[in-house]
Amino acid sequence: MVGRTISHYEILAALGEGGMGVVYKARDLRLGRSVALKMLHPARSADPERKRRFVQEAKAVSALNHPNIVTIYDIGSEAGVDFIVMEHVVGKPLSQVIPQSGMRVTDALAVAIPIADALARAHNAGIVHRDLKPANLMLGTDGVPKLLDFGLAKLVERVAPADDVSVVATGEMTAPIEDGLILGTLSYMSPEQAEGRDVDARSDIFSFGAVLYEMVTGQPAFRGESPLSTLAAILHADPRPADEVAPGVPRQLGRLITRCLRKDPAKRWQSIADVRTSLEEIKQDSDSVEAGASAATRQSLLQKHANVLWAVVASAAVIGIGAAAVWIRSTSAPEPAAEMLPPVPITTYAGSESSPSFSPDGSQFAFVWDGERQDNRDIYIKRFDSNPPLRLTRDSAEDDHPVWSPDGGSIAFVRRRLDVTGWKSEVVVVPSLGGPEHVLIDDDRVDSGTLDWSPDGKWLICGCPPAGEPEGLWVRSVENGEHHRLTLSKEFDREARFSPDGRSLAFVRGLSNSTDLYVLNLDASMRASGDPRRLTTDGLRHHSPQWLGNGRELVFTMGVFGAGYIGRIAAAGGRVRRVTTIDAPGGIAVSPRSNRLLISRSTSDLDIYRVELSPDGVGQTPAQSPVPVIASSQYDTDPVYSPNGEKIAFASLRSGEWQIWLCDKDGTNSIQLTRLKGGEVHPTSWRPADGRQIGFLHNGDGTMRAYMVAVGGGIPERVPELASVASPVESFWWSPNGSWVVYTTPDGVWKMPTKGDTPVKLGVGGGLPAFSGGGVLAIVGQESGVGTWHNVPLDGGASQPTGLTTRRTHPDSGDFRTSISRADGPQGLYVAGNPTPTSAGPILLLRWPNGPFSRITGADASGYGLSLSPNGRTLLYTRFASAGADLVLVENFK
Repeated sequence: MVGRTISHYEILAALGEGGMGVVYKARDLRLGRSVALKMLHPARSADPERKRRFVQEAKAVSALNHPNIVTIYDIGSEAGVDFIVMEHVVGKPLSQVIPQSGMRVTDALAVAIPIADALARAHNAGIVHRDLKPANLMLGTDGVPKLLDFGLAKLVERVAPADDVSVVATGEMTAPIEDGLILGTLSYMSPEQAEGRDVDARSDIFSFGAVLYEMVTGQPAFRGESPLSTLAAILHADPRPADEVAPGVPRQLGRLITRCLRKDPAKRWQSIADVRTSLEEIKQDSDSVEAGASAATRQSLLQKHANVLWAVVASAAVIGIGAAAVWIRSTSAPEPAAEMLPPVPITTYAGSESSPSFSPDGSQFAFVWDGERQDNRDIYIKRFDSNPPLRLTRDSAEDDHPVWSPDGGSIAFVRRRLDVTGWKSEVVVVPSLGGPEHVLIDDDRVDSGTLDWSPDGKWLICGCPPAGEPEGLWVRSVENGEHHRLTLSKEFDREARFSPDGRSLAFVRGLSNSTDLYVLNLDASMRASGDPRRLTTDGLRHHSPQWLGNGRELVFTMGVFGAGYIGRIAAAGGRVRRVTTIDAPGGIAVSPRSNRLLISRSTSDLDIYRVELSPDGVGQTPAQSPVPVIASSQYDTDPVYSPNGEKIAFASLRSGEWQIWLCDKDGTNSIQLTRLKGGEVHPTSWRPADGRQIGFLHNGDGTMRAYMVAVGGGIPERVPELASVASPVESFWWSPNGSWVVYTTPDGVWKMPTKGDTPVKLGVGGGLPAFSGGGVLAIVGQESGVGTWHNVPLDGGASQPTGLTTRRTHPDSGDFRTSISRADGPQGLYVAGNPTPTSAGPILLLRWPNGPFSRITGADASGYGLSLSPNGRTLLYTRFASAGADLVLVENFK
């Protein structure tokens, strides 16, 4: 069939074959899209019953509309061939994904919950699947699960009872369906289905339990040496509880599965919707590991402000904190550390010391310091003694990310300076003993967080794509400037590090609130060998990967914004082990020769400030100095004014975990609205309809999603318009008139009508939208890494470029946070961006439609939130109440 055209579908390749037919990958010649074409076996087309079930599948699925159920596009017949045209899901069936030891509970729930929701949709429509099994659950490359193959779905017909049960052994032990006696796949059948009795939705619940059991244990719930012994197990035997087979499975999840697998349908769960709700509660509730993590986090946060006593109780505190994992969900919690090593302060200068880098022999280190007056970031080197550091650079620009050449004679670093056109970057090399500098790479698009020297000294890895090329990791020859690409991704690839032998590359990939570790193999010509391997999948922030001297393990920082710990993992993959607890660790460095670990430990605190704008209505200058309005001893970020300007919603760590808080406009009467478990939160906007709901982003399940919570508190719920969005939501706002929700994903900028279900794409490449005073949307496109600001009418029409361009340099730096400018305020867009995660920048006003930037404040805005009052006279922003970091040393690290 490959190469033939059926109707207007060109058949490209065979995808698989099942009992009902063959599935091909095809191309829709009319719409130009890839589809899956399922054809009924020609020899069986003459069988009326088979043809009826084939057509029934199309009708069953087409009656459903759910993001986790495969979409049916068409059904037809041509030249005696009956076919169904459906969505082409690129990925792997769950049967090929489940490891022998079972999936991590976090990953299993990420599949089980949406599939349970999909089954609930089918059951509500009066459809019973009757063939639920891992092979019929497809995991797309984007991680979204899809329920496939409704070929045995029951609508309203009854199945005649079977007097004689006989089965045949196939690859999946599929029971015979020749006479309509037993339908389905034996290992996942309910007892009533296996006996040929009538079935209802509770049969799917049994099959769902069998699938979930296998997901978390790696073992089938029912398995015999023959089909008949498997059938006997289904009818008479109970599997060992899942939480006993796999100790990492929470007890409440084991009980849920056991109840799904009860023989008597009346004693099972009676609704898959109830199963879904219970699974969501299990995901939200912490097990014993997570409970310990929360306790450890609170201990860590309290200790942050007891540094005066730290020297006395350091060992006891570290051991106490190390009793549990910090800021990690139960299913991805690291194994207990083999050693809990006390850190010793190595620099205690005023300001911030960061980006440590060991010399090749481990006798000294380079780092970045903003100086005694905190007025400029320069490169310093220091030996491990009491002597003062040697200052290597004195340029007025920002110097960052020093790395030593393999021979120890030079240090390369990234220099960035801000002018009227934006940030300018270059890679500079300076002798390690001081001397003339040499500009190695002069390119506006150099990423300040990505730089490393290959072990042979011939190449530099950097985030510096040539003009016109999309972002990614590139290598450049130090000798002749030759360069070529290593990675390409819609997300950010950065913080790359060569392995000791130069044959592998560890790096970080992700977005602003979730980054994971990857390893890429390299060949002898310094080119990528295969695709990158993903090492972590828990949805947290992973940064600063460093290779150990054996070349087989990595250490890195991990956690959520504001708190975390240091972990290690095998380069081949596996479980994360916690090394030592450091409150909010920044960059780290490892010296393989001297068994030392250097850590940049944050001493920063973020508060929310208010600035009154000029009363002349222009709003281009502050009427008075900024004053703190929301402050605590912990991070307070992301302020959002209520529609009437009387309340402020904000995010805070003051309770020990990131939660949504609410206070009066003067910062008084603060109350906690949410009780979320793990992850980060970012308030975005108030729902305009009545101002009683606050929208926010939360990644407690590993993916950033849109939620809302009532101003009186309570259980948050998904924003209805965005509940089916599978991709991570980077930002979202309700339009001022409440008719649209505008949101961004890695794929672009979208709008969704509040009374509809079809999103409309407004722009490409992600970005951060904001509503202008004229009711249009400003979009920052990210084509080739350069953002072009456009005005786009929400109701349609051509976009108009503003003439301004910018660039998001990396997820935690230079990321513009935007605010809504109302019609009764200044007609422009306020933006704020921080040059580095621990430094500040100015607040700027972009006048509509294409006016210049005007500076509103000095370089004191962190970029972690910005909100304009409804009357346009007051601006809220986040500011470092204290900004700094010290370097601490862990000796005898192995």
